[in-house]
Formats: sequence, structure tokens, C-alpha cells
Amino acid sequence: MTPASLRVVIVLPIYIPEGFGGAEQQTRQLAHALARRGVAVTLLAPRLEGKSPAQEQDGPVVVRRFLLRAAPNLGGRHMDAFLCWCLCVSTWLWRNRRAYDVIHVIHGRLHAFPAAVSGRWLGKPVLVKVGNGGEGYFDLTVVQRKRLLGSFFARAVARSATAWVATSRQIAADLASWGVLSERVHPIPNGVAIPDSVVPRARDGGVRLLSVGRLAPEKAVDQTIRAFAALESDKVTCLTIIGDGPCRQELESLSRSLGQDSRITFTGAVAEVAPYLRQADIYVSSSVSEGMSNALLEAMSYGAVPVVSRASGVDDVVADGVSGLLFSSGDEVQLAQRLEEALSMTEERRSAMSDAARTTARDHFSLDAVAERHVALYRRLVEQDGTVRDGRTQKSGTRFDRS
Repeated sequence: MTPASLRVVIVLPIYIPEGFGGAEQQTRQLAHALARRGVAVTLLAPRLEGKSPAQEQDGPVVVRRFLLRAAPNLGGRHMDAFLCWCLCVSTWLWRNRRAYDVIHVIHGRLHAFPAAVSGRWLGKPVLVKVGNGGEGYFDLTVVQRKRLLGSFFARAVARSATAWVATSRQIAADLASWGVLSERVHPIPNGVAIPDSVVPRARDGGVRLLSVGRLAPEKAVDQTIRAFAALESDKVTCLTIIGDGPCRQELESLSRSLGQDSRITFTGAVAEVAPYLRQADIYVSSSVSEGMSNALLEAMSYGAVPVVSRASGVDDVVADGVSGLLFSSGDEVQLAQRLEEALSMTEERRSAMSDAARTTARDHFSLDAVAERHVALYRRLVEQDGTVRDGRTQKSGTRFDRS
């Protein structure tokens, strides 16, 4: 099967413009990269705001949204929204069963249930990309903790998925702990568009720090703020925090209480992060939970030196002391020490670390290479699963090759 004959449905719990997080940005970039390779891509997402179109054409990608009053991965008191999502997704997949070959679900949370079960019932390969790894944060563990039938939904997703994308060794280990066979797990990292060139950073005697991501508890941005506030003011110019989320007011209040109004800037969500990356010397993340951080990869592609916690996937990206500096998640003292080390570097060492970070992103995490690996995986899943155009399937029993 040629790429031009492949047709993929990507299912995700929120999408641009209602969400600007790493997962949404990564999905959009991947969808467009797949389309450039001749793959027909349709995105299915919730429609949480009335102003968002029910259907639109985002370049070569079709986006179909289903009106819900709450996100479909919440459950609990929002169970009605989840049930509505199940009905909408299952109905769409059934009615359009002759128009796609593979179902690709972004993150194995509660919203994955109708797509995974429908795919199994319709005889379509279902590929699930895990969003987060690590104790307490792994996707299926989060679903299992739901009070209302959480274990049932988690087991159903685990049983129904044909294959899984693990962006880190931690996620692969988490899947194994759930009994997922290694041949069903495909290690494919996130990919980023590598800039052709990086303009030299403007120098004004200080060092610019940047933090990018959703302002949620698991990102632990409060640790970054406190560690930054403890730095000697003559060593650093500013910290820019890009992103929005439920913790924003609390974090802004913390910054004010520490007297950092003149040094810390909150931008909120931005449509284009590249201008900030071009000027950043150091990228900081104190997150306790990740899959593989898109923001980290983007920062490295622009040569910003990472000072980041050892959340899931980070050890697969950053070589400590070579392409960045690592610290233990939740260890605020170690974070402060690593920031001091970064600020005390000679210009030559920081430049060498910047070059190493950019080289790592270019050689191992380019969007083009990641898209090619997805195309190959889609094709293999379709061929090995025996899927045909009319939606009828004869299972071949072929085991999946790890790639």
C-alpha cells in the first residue's frame, strides 16, 4: 500500500484553537507532515466552544468537531459529556467506515474508549499514542482511578488497541506492567520542525530563561519560580513563562509575593513560540509528568540549553552535562543548583551545550523522520491486520514487529 492510499483518522480530546498545548501542536504538525506524504488525514475532536466550527479544512487536513459541554476525558460529574462523545465518535466511525484505514488515538485516556472499542468491532487497526508515563501519571492508570467504572474503561482500551506508540522508555515499561506485549509497542518519539538556521541571540549582559507549557499542577512551575527568585539578580535578565492553565493566577501571585514582577513575565498562550525560542538562552522545566516534551524538543532545536527535571522521556532526549542539565523531579534545591551552574558557565561551554542540544534535535527528532516512521507503521498495521476497504476483516494473527 502506497502512502497516497492510506487514510487515517486521528482522535484527540481537545484541539486548536480550544487548546494550544504541546499535544495539540504536535498533532497538527504531524497531521500536516503526513498529508505532505499523501496520507489523507481527518481529525476528530470535541467542540467545547460554540464559536469553533463543527467542520473545517485546515490546509490538507479535515477537522470534525462534536459539540460537548465538557472535555470527554474528565468523566465523573461530566459523565454525560463522555457518553455524548462515545455516541458521536462511534457513530462517525461506523458511518464513515469505508473512508479510513487506521484509527490513531492521541493519548490513552478516557476519551480513547469509543475509538478503541469501535475500531476493534469494525476490524480497523487502532494505534494509541500514550501521553504520559511514570507512577501515578501513566494514561491507563489515570483512567483506572476514575471512580465510575474506571477499571472497566482502562481494561477495555488496553484490550482493544492494536498497537501503541511509546515516546519514552518509561512509557514502554508502563505498558509492559499492564501486560501489553512488547511486539505491540512501537517506540516513536515526538518530532519537531527543525529551523533552517538560528539567528545569534542578542546580548545585553544577562541570560534569558524560558518556560513553556500548560500551567497545571503536574508541571510544577511554582518550583521554577522559587528557584529563579533565589538567583542573584545580576546573573539573569528575565524569566518568560509561556502558557495558560488552572494554576496561572496562583503562579502570578507567587511571583508578586517574591518581588519578581520586573523579572518574570507571563505571556499566556501564544500562537507562535518561535520568537521567544530565538532569544532564550536557557529552557527550564520542573515538570513531574511528561510523555516526551514537545516544548523541550522545540527549545533544543533552537539551541536553548535545557535545565530540566528527569520526568518521563527526558533521559531519552537530554545527555546530562552534554546537551543540557538534569535534576530529580520535585527536588527544588537541585533545580536551584543546576540553574546556578548554567548561569556560571563560560560563554564557550554554554555555546557548546547549545550546539549539542540543537544537533540532538536535528539528528534524532526531526518531524520529517517521525512522519515517515508513522507512515511505515500505518502501512504495516493495515497489511498485518487484514483490513480491506469495505470495513470487513479477516484477522491474520500476524505478530507486530517492534520498530
